[in-house]
Amino acid sequence: MVDVYVDSAAPLAAWQFELREQHGEMQVVGVENGDSRAYPEAPYFDRAAVDRGAADRIIVASFSLKPPAELPVGRARVATVHVRLTGSAAPDYQLQLVAAGAADGRSIDAKITLDTRTGR
Repeated sequence: MVDVYVDSAAPLAAWQFELREQHGEMQVVGVENGDSRAYPEAPYFDRAAVDRGAADRIIVASFSLKPPAELPVGRARVATVHVRLTGSAAPDYQLQLVAAGAADGRSIDAKITLDTRTGR
């Protein structure tokens, strides 16, 4: 499992990231939402590719229409990506923040990081 975090000093209303494994030895098997009540539903992603077993990289996004006072500020887990590793080497994940936005639609400065967990 790959937990994805976005860290922003401003309230985070929208975000999008891309996750891949450097050697192509990853298959995405599911995506779930993070901890924030601002995003109660699973984020958007290509569910059909995941269901077909064809997702060796994934673009994930979500947004919230809540007021800024109800949006996460600071480090927030926005998603957990469930992966199946197909190689024997340790994974080399590449994570890119594509977009981060405020409630008024402005782009905001943010950083993206990941933590990995093993098991079910």
